[in-house]
Amino acid sequence: MSSLIYFHAAETAKGRRDFLSSQLQGIDKIVEINEPTRYEASRMLDEILHAWEKESSIPDTIECLLDPLNPRLKVAIINRTKRCACVTPVRVINENIRASYYQALQSGLVLHDDLEAIYQQATDFNLLNQFVTTFIAEHIPPRTDLEKSGQPITFHRFLGSTTAYGTIDFIPKLTENVSRRYFIKGRAGTGKSTALKKVAQAARSEGYQTEVYHCGFDPDSLDMVIIRELDLAIFDSTLPHEHFPTREGDELIDLYGTFIKNTIDDDYASEIAELNNKINEETKKAIKLLQQDEQQKKQQEDLPKNIVIAFNDRLKEYVKKLNE
Repeated sequence: MSSLIYFHAAETAKGRRDFLSSQLQGIDKIVEINEPTRYEASRMLDEILHAWEKESSIPDTIECLLDPLNPRLKVAIINRTKRCACVTPVRVINENIRASYYQALQSGLVLHDDLEAIYQQATDFNLLNQFVTTFIAEHIPPRTDLEKSGQPITFHRFLGSTTAYGTIDFIPKLTENVSRRYFIKGRAGTGKSTALKKVAQAARSEGYQTEVYHCGFDPDSLDMVIIRELDLAIFDSTLPHEHFPTREGDELIDLYGTFIKNTIDDDYASEIAELNNKINEETKKAIKLLQQDEQQKKQQEDLPKNIVIAFNDRLKEYVKKLNE
């Protein structure tokens, strides 16, 4: 048994976005893990996670939420079967770094908008919309009012995040138990996010529980939709979260050359290269700042060893609260 792993929050080009409340839908009991350091809190969550995983034989009922700045640290775990969760307070970027970090991401977003403008002029959006309409009709079966069980739950999450350890995503892990996976290849601004929004809306309209994964760079953009009731995942598999089909049930949807004029890369080669280089530079700046932030946090949490004691006793207390 293994758990779902994802980011519930991200420090994006449009500020911090946090979807923790979305993950806690249907949860009856929440236990707060209070420890002297982030690392102790993460270790505590890890112990409880392993205990839950040993107990469960049902896939995808246990979820592990990671720190969007440091993915080596856990910030929450959820057990859907037990309808309970453990969470720890989330630390934000240090004040002396925050403004510079956001400036780097915002500069990158402006450059990305310029890149999108180049590709938008070469995209046949009418033809793409027809394709999306057909895809929805073929993959999201309509249901009767009787089959729709009340208001469907939609979970909002992040596909990836810019972290102190680089840009990270969990697509393979999130989709490992999904039989049908659709990999969208394309270019910036050519309708990938809009297509995903339409798929998500269609699923919700038919009463399916839906997982909506936002872009960690621009949270108003979508990168993936999973509908587990339909055994279906569709996602943007271009850089920085590039993946390729690897198994039966995987299918590639390549927008380039079908909905996008296939000479556009050559027509604007120098402009595109310059914009991509500048975007990469801003991303590297942001990552370097997060590395500084992580180092500062470690120094701030460098507590005397005698403060972090009696770990097992504290663990027993948390488990007792979960079982009450």
